[in-house]
Amino acid sequence: MGSENTRESYSIKLPMRILKSRAGFQEADGLHFNPRTTLEPPDSLMKMIFPWLDVALEEFNKGDVPSSPTGYSFLKMMGTLRKIILQDAAAMIVQNPDRAAHPIFKMDVFKTDEFSTFVQSMKVYFRK
Repeated sequence: MGSENTRESYSIKLPMRILKSRAGFQEADGLHFNPRTTLEPPDSLMKMIFPWLDVALEEFNKGDVPSSPTGYSFLKMMGTLRKIILQDAAAMIVQNPDRAAHPIFKMDVFKTDEFSTFVQSMKVYFRK
């Protein structure tokens, strides 16, 4: 049962080029990349997303918690995720300013001058 469903879902013929384009990916030499991912948010802004993360990673690195490759990998993934959250939020505001009214943007991190500066950087970046 499981393998048949897996095969069916992988055999769906979706228009990947169109889907990637709508998701913000651009094609270069036959490869796709998402340009907003190359603009790095400042570390101080990233630390506002999951503020507990750096302390947890430090505890892992010092050996203050039991060794867990899964736990450590999860924390590292959360570090990547906070960067993606900021990049996507800034890109969303730049590309669809009306979405800035979404309730998520009422969170403190999105009300900071630092995030506003990052959004302005994203605007400049998208004009290139």
